[in-house]
Amino acid sequence: MRKGKKDFPKRFENIAETILRNEIKKEQFESFIEKAFENDNNSKNITAVGFISSAISKYLKNKIGIDIGESVTVGLEARLLNGLKAKRHALKNEALEKSDADYILKCLLYGDVYFQKNNKNLLYLYKVGEDRYLQIAVNTKYSLSHKSVSIKIPLIRNIQFLSYRQVESKYIKNKLLEVIK
Repeated sequence: MRKGKKDFPKRFENIAETILRNEIKKEQFESFIEKAFENDNNSKNITAVGFISSAISKYLKNKIGIDIGESVTVGLEARLLNGLKAKRHALKNEALEKSDADYILKCLLYGDVYFQKNNKNLLYLYKVGEDRYLQIAVNTKYSLSHKSVSIKIPLIRNIQFLSYRQVESKYIKNKLLEVIK
């Protein structure tokens, strides 16, 4: 990748560096969040926000039949924080604000992890308050491309706050979640 760095799309730079280093830099994450909320970022720019554990990766492969291979770095596009989806969530008081950004990292590190049977996403739920959860849905087989470069990584497809009642009615009653242990 170093050899072709000059040809590598700028929007993939942060995620590519994280994949190579296998670590997330807090200042890189904070800078990305700052730019995303200021709309100073290309909405398709991506940064790394977490990793899928080997236990979850094995579970997906052995129990569900989804092999994510070595792609364990989870990416976040700026548009989920400042785009149309974020604006829709804001109307329902479910959107993240800049001050909530650390919850993204905490949710991926400490949240309960489920497999969504209906769309084959990983669903992370993290309790942030008495009756408030952060929900992050991760598509494990997402493919990003720009010009002649393509990268397959798990990518966050939805991020929002939910009440317990919403979690229960949306997932538990419909039996759409499978607990990953």
